[in-house]
Amino acid sequence: MHFFFTKKLMKAFKDAEKLMNEENTTLMFNETEDLIVPKESFFRWHGNLVKFEEKECIVLTNDATGFTLIFLNPYEEDYIEFGDWLSEALSRMMKRMGFSDESVIDYFKAFGEYTVSRASNQTLMGKNSASSQLAGAYDTFINTDECFQDSWSFKVSEMKKGEDGSVNAVQAFINQFKKSIGDYYIDVDMAELEIRLKLQGMKDVVRIVQVPMNVTFDDLHTIIQTVFMWQDAHLHQFVLEDGYTLVGAEGYSQMQQFKREGDDLTDSGNHYLLSDIISYDENKAFTYIYDFGDFWEHTIHVRKIWTEHQQMPPRLKMMLGDPVPENVGGAGGYAYFLEVMKDPHHPEFSSLKAWANEYEESKHLTNTVESINNRLLSKRI
Repeated sequence: MHFFFTKKLMKAFKDAEKLMNEENTTLMFNETEDLIVPKESFFRWHGNLVKFEEKECIVLTNDATGFTLIFLNPYEEDYIEFGDWLSEALSRMMKRMGFSDESVIDYFKAFGEYTVSRASNQTLMGKNSASSQLAGAYDTFINTDECFQDSWSFKVSEMKKGEDGSVNAVQAFINQFKKSIGDYYIDVDMAELEIRLKLQGMKDVVRIVQVPMNVTFDDLHTIIQTVFMWQDAHLHQFVLEDGYTLVGAEGYSQMQQFKREGDDLTDSGNHYLLSDIISYDENKAFTYIYDFGDFWEHTIHVRKIWTEHQQMPPRLKMMLGDPVPENVGGAGGYAYFLEVMKDPHHPEFSSLKAWANEYEESKHLTNTVESINNRLLSKRI
């Protein structure tokens, strides 16, 4: 596999070698480009060193697909061991796309060493710059505790149009794998979750969903919002069984902005896949809280985990109980709303009925398993 680096990025690698007094043995550098460069663009990448405010990043883009890898604030030792970082990054991204271990091995067998030379193709460097600009629009996905940015990289690749015309660079990577290497195998772990909205003095509102475990907790938030017909208008958090709290990207960004990162048990839901956290042994039950004013508390129980050998979208399996209207005032406000709606002579009946008109219409038209599953598909989670 060959990488074309800008002069700036080349210098960063050379400076690291001088500072560490150690040669980089994980990459083979050649300034004159007389190394054997792979003919297939699937095995060629372009890279640059860019800055996002005070953050220095290595941004790599695949020539054939546009798939993007981002490395944040690399230390000198990270430059020295960068080939190892590349192997880990590519493996993690492929597993996130659903590739089986066997297919990941096939990919690594298809190319030799990691070789590097100076970038000269302005068109391809322009495409790398476009990826860098797109990355700046999704900086809420940054994980400052890690060098390789898996969630940030995956989000940029999801939002970037594939070089082959695919909907995004993720699909382009999958398409190119089939062309360059052959058939691939999929192993996607799935979890069936029973999600209960707890309502004091009333029956729980229940949704049973089947979710691929290679999605993030922020993706799970989007799934829950969809199946409960919430409007995603408020902050949220997941409180895990082991005491860890995962907040939404917006909430985490606000915490960082005001330098309130919280303790070591608080992080962003963007930084973790379900598979990182959930298993039969750990976090089999946890809590989701939406809207810290109305405080809608949902308990989530992992009913079962299994493996599929095909890509599976999130799916609503069963639903019990009507969705609850947004901003109704929590469980107590909802109980009062139901009481008023049963009494046309109540002095607040007309005003509350008008207030709830959009909710009632939406509930009537779209509150079915089929309709909600169609909405889940449209979100491309």
